[in-house]
Amino acid sequence: MNVYYRKNGNTWKEDRRKSPLSCIPVNRTFLWGSHEIRIPALYIGREGVVIDICSRLPTEEILRFQRKWPREKRLCLRTQEDYEQIDADNPGSRDFLADLCLDGQPLACRMSASLRWYPEALRPDRDAEQVQDARHNGIDADTETPTAARHDDVNADTGTPINARFNGTDTKTRTAAWHNDADAEALMNAYECDKNACWHLGRILYDWKEDPILSPSRVSLVFHARPISVTTKHFTTKPFSAEPSMDPREIRTIHPATGQEYTLTLHGCEETMHDFSNIGAKEILYPEHCQVLSYSISPEIETGLFEIRDCGESDPPRPQEKTDTPRESGSGCTAIFLAGKNPSPDRRIALSSLHFEPVREVRWRTVFEIKPLEDLEITFPIPLP
Repeated sequence: MNVYYRKNGNTWKEDRRKSPLSCIPVNRTFLWGSHEIRIPALYIGREGVVIDICSRLPTEEILRFQRKWPREKRLCLRTQEDYEQIDADNPGSRDFLADLCLDGQPLACRMSASLRWYPEALRPDRDAEQVQDARHNGIDADTETPTAARHDDVNADTGTPINARFNGTDTKTRTAAWHNDADAEALMNAYECDKNACWHLGRILYDWKEDPILSPSRVSLVFHARPISVTTKHFTTKPFSAEPSMDPREIRTIHPATGQEYTLTLHGCEETMHDFSNIGAKEILYPEHCQVLSYSISPEIETGLFEIRDCGESDPPRPQEKTDTPRESGSGCTAIFLAGKNPSPDRRIALSSLHFEPVREVRWRTVFEIKPLEDLEITFPIPLP
């Protein structure tokens, strides 16, 4: 199998304009939590390094997911919170990154992509005899599990999809789709993976920080599981200003992994507007009204590990009609960054979704970012040819 260093486009496809990277067989297998991880090979060239990582998903975890999320329930997903919940439960959604060193030299992780493989026994398009055989093999064939959804070319620094695509035309379709991806089939064949098991197939691209090491003798990897979002509490606010004489508005919530109790103190919620006249596309109107919630949390927790999010979705942009009066640059409110401005160093802010008209109240949710697996470091020599 030829592997190419492609900074843009589909990392799984061949690129006849380039020479393939040199394949260095590794064939290392180890456990990360309950997942069996296999590294079949490194692909090295002067442009950079590509590593393929095959993670075998435990059958019992897949079966638990099937029982909790049958097809009918998956087709009822509507909100971002719904999709976060199913991702948190789905063992096939556990993406990860890995820091790579070759002979002690660290490389820069540029992007990652992943595929899923689910065996024929988990597909619903079989007759009764096949279903009975699946049950004898310990597989619940009356429920379903998502297909080999793919996450292509994610920038490792920002997490932004460069060319994301799934098996399906929209979120609902990809949640209920079933066919395995052709690129996943190619990897399964190339690496001789067991097609009766479920697999997460990852590919990570790295840039050289120093002179290329084209014949390394030692590999070091530190695996980092991507956090999953877990909602623990819901509450509603209307615009308000906290007066010194008022008792603070407090909300308590529990960390889903540690059991630690956290207290949120709400200091105020105000309506505001965002001016997109200078940055938006021409002849497109954008929702500009939102609410800004000011709060503090005790005990303190890293910003990236906790967040308050609006339960509702923003209004989608719409084409400007002839009857609409375009906002002139500089008119109306002063443009502000969507990230908002902190009222004081000890306080945080949460921004609601954007709407074309002011919203009287907002329903919020408290969200913790949980790492499903602890970081794992492995070091091993590259076998001589």
